[in-house]
Amino acid sequence: MPFQRQKNLLGWIAFSISLLVYVLTIEPTTSLWDCSEFLVSAYKLQICHAPGAPLFLLLGRVFSLLSFGNVEYVAVMINLVSAVASAATVMFLFWIAVWLTEKVAGEQRLAVLLSAFIGALAFAFTDSFWFSAVEAEVYALSALFMAAVLWSATKWEREADRDGANRWILLIFFLTGLSIGVHLLNLLVLPTVGLIIYFKKRKPTLMGGLAVLAASGVFVLVLMKVFIPGVFSLAGPLELLAVNQLGLPVNSGFYAYLLIWIVALTAGLVYSHRKQLPKLNFALLASVFLMLGYTSYLVPFIRSAANPPVDQGNPETTFELINYLKRENYGSRPLLYGETFGSVPESYVERKSYRYDGEGYVPIRLNPKVLFAEGTTSLLPRMNSREPEHMKAYASWVNMKGKKVGYQTKEGRSEETTIPTLGENLSYFWNYQLGHMYWRYLMWNFVGRQNDIQGMGGPENGNWLSGIEWLDRARLGDVAEWPSELRHNFGYNRYFFLPFLLGLIGLIFQYRREKQGFWSLLVLFGIMSVGLVFYINEIPVTPRERDYVFVGSFFVFALWIAFGALALFDWLKNFSTPRIALVFTGVLAGLAGPGILLHQNYDDHDRSDRYSARELARNYLMCCEPNAILFTRADNDTYPLWYCQEVEGIRQDVRIVVMPYLNASWYLPQINQKIYDNEGVLLTIPVKKYAEGDLDYLPVVPKLDRKPDLKEVLQFVASDSSKTTVSLQTGEKMKFVPVNQMYLNLNGKSIPIELENNYIMRNELAFWDILNSNANERPICFTAYSDAQAYGLADYLRYDGLVYRLVSEPQKSESPLERGQVDTERLFENLMNQCRWESLKDRSVYFDWHHRRLFASAQIRPAFYRLAKALVQTKQFERAQLVLQEAEKVMPFRNWPLDYYSVMMSELYFEIGDLSQGEQQLVYLSENLDEWINYYLNLEDLTGKVSLNELEKQLFYYQKLAAIADANKLELADLLNDKLGGYLKMLNS
Repeated sequence: MPFQRQKNLLGWIAFSISLLVYVLTIEPTTSLWDCSEFLVSAYKLQICHAPGAPLFLLLGRVFSLLSFGNVEYVAVMINLVSAVASAATVMFLFWIAVWLTEKVAGEQRLAVLLSAFIGALAFAFTDSFWFSAVEAEVYALSALFMAAVLWSATKWEREADRDGANRWILLIFFLTGLSIGVHLLNLLVLPTVGLIIYFKKRKPTLMGGLAVLAASGVFVLVLMKVFIPGVFSLAGPLELLAVNQLGLPVNSGFYAYLLIWIVALTAGLVYSHRKQLPKLNFALLASVFLMLGYTSYLVPFIRSAANPPVDQGNPETTFELINYLKRENYGSRPLLYGETFGSVPESYVERKSYRYDGEGYVPIRLNPKVLFAEGTTSLLPRMNSREPEHMKAYASWVNMKGKKVGYQTKEGRSEETTIPTLGENLSYFWNYQLGHMYWRYLMWNFVGRQNDIQGMGGPENGNWLSGIEWLDRARLGDVAEWPSELRHNFGYNRYFFLPFLLGLIGLIFQYRREKQGFWSLLVLFGIMSVGLVFYINEIPVTPRERDYVFVGSFFVFALWIAFGALALFDWLKNFSTPRIALVFTGVLAGLAGPGILLHQNYDDHDRSDRYSARELARNYLMCCEPNAILFTRADNDTYPLWYCQEVEGIRQDVRIVVMPYLNASWYLPQINQKIYDNEGVLLTIPVKKYAEGDLDYLPVVPKLDRKPDLKEVLQFVASDSSKTTVSLQTGEKMKFVPVNQMYLNLNGKSIPIELENNYIMRNELAFWDILNSNANERPICFTAYSDAQAYGLADYLRYDGLVYRLVSEPQKSESPLERGQVDTERLFENLMNQCRWESLKDRSVYFDWHHRRLFASAQIRPAFYRLAKALVQTKQFERAQLVLQEAEKVMPFRNWPLDYYSVMMSELYFEIGDLSQGEQQLVYLSENLDEWINYYLNLEDLTGKVSLNELEKQLFYYQKLAAIADANKLELADLLNDKLGGYLKMLNS
């Protein structure tokens, strides 16, 4: 068989093997984070968060049609986009590896194919890449574009001296344009493409290579900072002229702008062709193909005009589209020079955009640019967050002393502030950003992983691990002494350094044999690792691990694994025939690469029976009364609920209001609209006034000596009377709130409201407006107690299972265990009958850390405890026993570790008279705590980032167990007290 056919066939075999594994392990429904949002947006072509992923959504829509109308299969069909894209990425990696290794192996073509195959499958089964391959996220498709662009460059390199070779360059531009409609990570492969072209066309020199890298780097920055936001931004002035001056319909200027581009590019192509200007013609063709790919961004522009239920950013007019592409609702972090946590804001530069009000464009305020006092900014500002949690975390990664710098206030006073030194910034970069947030991820993928729990810097969770006992013991303690929960964690993956060593050997082998290819790969690896780490400038506390961002560098390392397999063959053939060397290479490298990765990673990447995200979202909705308004607060208690409503049509009567979105000018008009049969959320202040920006910040200036109804205050703010404004020192007039105490009328009862600050923000005003305008007509619910607590409503809640319902009768909550009143019958009906827990009860299903943490944040175990306790207090012991038994099935320790509610539940068994089961629970819990306490006490450094706090918590639980045993006069009590005394003695010694 010709080599080309062998290469193509093996590429497709790699594709098929990968796809088979991904299909076998794919999530059958929605997942956490942005996956549900992408599923919803793809299924009905709605608008996801800025800057969107329109090409991914279009492909998802096509794949969703394969469900043939069965909404329960929509999610898995869209998840297949990632599976197919990932398998195709593996195939392209194989072909790229063939191109690279051919340059070294010469005529040993079977060795080339085998090595490339091993490298490709090794990448297929890496931790981070496999994770993205089985869910509806953009990273798998982004990796495909990266691989396809690099493969296209190799095709050009093979044909560079033939006519028509430049068609591959045009393909690269087209793929680059398309990739922008997925994710910007693909752009980072372009400097490597530049090097491939340079090495083919020029005699390489150091200065020449650096010049190519600089030029391609500038090109990437131009694409990211100028082309992507700027192409449509240029339409702004024309749109203003067309609509405001000429009176044309909205977006007329935008369409005229597109027409100008089409005419200009067409004219340029015709001119350059007739005048025989090939370089100009090619440049224009490249621009055309780039912009053709980028036209996927017309999808959110067009679809937003239809006002779909999910319409984030509302990019239906020219200026809203521009703001959407520029991610105006998101902040930014300085890179080379700028503010740190100690920098002092000095002034603000106002920025504006325009909003279409039905007649023309009116100016609106954007977030202002903050200017900082001279001398308080820093070079390479790595530590720039002012949040208290982040400030504390900075100190845990860096020996922070800082330096005092002086500055002048507006009043001319001399003041001092403390900012981090350059050395401390670099130390944070090295220790946390590069070490913890990249090196750890690289080792996860090619050396091994301790567990699937998010790492915070302590020795017990989220570290890399090899499986080599003496090496792991030096870093993480004796593995044999770990608690069984750690040793049996599905994410406990040990590769014994084998894939890493294979890649390291391959790196050295390529450097010695083929330096041009080595430098091309090293540049790509550096950009996708250190370059990304520097650009992202990560904060010290993140909601999830960020390993998926660095998959491009793992792609490169897998290519070095292919070279490692080739190096092994090259060495073995010195001792045997090439055929025998080939067999041994296949066995040894195959086991050390893809074999061990597949074996170790399969269990913690198998999501085939996991329905927990959908199940939990459905339970949130089912705990709400009919026609409720449900306030949510974050991705994982919002997007899965959208999925249930928008895809599967579950409880569409519940209106979801996302608390963080209340700050966005586009959001209130959307919740004010009717969706399906769900009436819009009523507002006392007209939506138009919120959109104008005058209510973004309101000073609280008490001028009334009474506590008015909240409705009266809102009407005051909504009024156009001059009496509703105050004059600032600048002479500007501003709306204000005339009281700091008022009341909400709910079912004829008054709920007191007190504004603690001397100002109120738009999101706070909107929240009170929603409550005032709807609370007497629709049930008001919260997924998070803390949201209601932040507004002073903690004593006016009823606990209905997974949600808190606003009620008019107060009840003081003396303890976190008593948050919200309990209606026993309602709570029993919700938890035992309305909610479904089949997925959580299934012991064959693997729940990763973020699912388990979601079970905890959703307060599932506390919900069962509170219900059981309420039943015990009303002497309903049989029902209480049913609840306790259900709780054990729904929330065993594999779903969430032992916590305070586990301890308190054990006490309830004694109160219902089930002494045997109660004692069994005490023994079971104490044995679990014994493992953890001994583990922490045997750590060499107990003063680490997490360990000491965890130990103190475990000892507190143990003390509670001993007290329960004492209270019930069990023989176990003496044993528990003796052990507790020994533990405390060890701690204090």
